[in-house]
Amino acid sequence: MQFEVASVKMADSTGRGSHAGCSGGPGTPSPGIWSCPRIPVAQLIFDAYDLRQYQLKPSESMVGTMVSVVAKVPAGTSLEQFREMQQYLLAERFKLAFHWQSTEMTVYDLVPGKSGLKMHESAPDAPSAEVEWTRVPGSFIGSDRYPVFPAGKQGLMGVNNRLRWRSSNVTMADIVKVLRRALGSDVVDRTGLKGKYDIDMYWQQHPIEVLPAAPPFEGPDIQKAIQDSLGLKLEAKKGSVPVCVVDHIQKAPVEN
Repeated sequence: MQFEVASVKMADSTGRGSHAGCSGGPGTPSPGIWSCPRIPVAQLIFDAYDLRQYQLKPSESMVGTMVSVVAKVPAGTSLEQFREMQQYLLAERFKLAFHWQSTEMTVYDLVPGKSGLKMHESAPDAPSAEVEWTRVPGSFIGSDRYPVFPAGKQGLMGVNNRLRWRSSNVTMADIVKVLRRALGSDVVDRTGLKGKYDIDMYWQQHPIEVLPAAPPFEGPDIQKAIQDSLGLKLEAKKGSVPVCVVDHIQKAPVEN
């Protein structure tokens, strides 16, 4: 599977110009055009293979190299076919070659807490969940240095490793998605819960590396937050996780 037409070229890596990200493709208002004005090569790999953050440790070059992609998607393309097209694009234009490797790491089972469920099911007319992490404008930071949502707004926002999540119609799959990113490891839902819930919680994310200017860790961490706010619990264990190991990738794409 491949795109009808695809343009791939280098983009500005300095942070100027277009916002980093993509739009269009299957399931969007513009299914026929996939457009990424400015995106790291590493993110193309994450998206094409639907990788979780802990399944790929991209090189500095893969993170720092920004490209611009515009592709025409055939009518009726499914999400699975769309990802095959993205994979073909990476192999053709970046000569991507990789292999899978099983790695043992700490993984987590998400189970009900001993004190009982603390989150409530959402009302039928509640707005849809918003679970993508976004940056916080300066005016949305409270006196406790955590994000503050304006009246009527919801989502998942963070600043300086402090996050606040307030949303409705949240599924267990949504919660698992956030936990995987927060913990940097696999999380499996063992709760048996099938509903959609209201979420209102905050936590301080442990930074990947401690910098001299980093704010002190004051908690609660994500594990305590889900116990106190959701009534759920994480049980750690050792498990084997498939990770993607890149063998070769070109720094610049093959010319159009």
